[in-house]
Amino acid sequence: DGYRFNRGFTSPSFITNSKNKKAELENVIVIVVGDKITSVDDLFEFMERTKSFVLNEDWSKPYLLICEDIEEKASNLLIYNKLKGNLKIAIVKGPGMNLDRRDLLLDIAKMTNAQIIGKEYGLDFKEATQEVYGFAMNAEIDKDQTTLFGHAGKDLESLKKHIEDVTFQYEQMN
Repeated sequence: DGYRFNRGFTSPSFITNSKNKKAELENVIVIVVGDKITSVDDLFEFMERTKSFVLNEDWSKPYLLICEDIEEKASNLLIYNKLKGNLKIAIVKGPGMNLDRRDLLLDIAKMTNAQIIGKEYGLDFKEATQEVYGFAMNAEIDKDQTTLFGHAGKDLESLKKHIEDVTFQYEQMN
């Protein structure tokens, strides 16, 4: 019943349920980034600038950061803030490879009503507003896969059209 893709968390530090070894996030804010994150400075500035729109004063809503890749230093800083209780977050690398990854990131963005941040998409963190956030009711992430439940796509008709377009493209390739 959810949207599942074959990429899990980038670190076991994101586990919230040690019994089933999953990161379980409720009412999650989804940020989709089509580039490699090399520094968290712009990400933190963006989150601080937009927090009043979607977050409680105590930063209680969790984030799911889906990105092409992330530098170890940047990842470690986010993990540190998560472990200190300053930020609820899980990081997942985007699914697929090369052109396939682009299409799958577009699918995720469509399903969550997010916009993709990245050079190829003409949007960076400095220009981004709260409009780029996507949402899901729940996210379950283990070491191998991520499942989004209750995603917030704009409307059923636009999702159906997107599925038809992707299906047509796939059929044309085969």
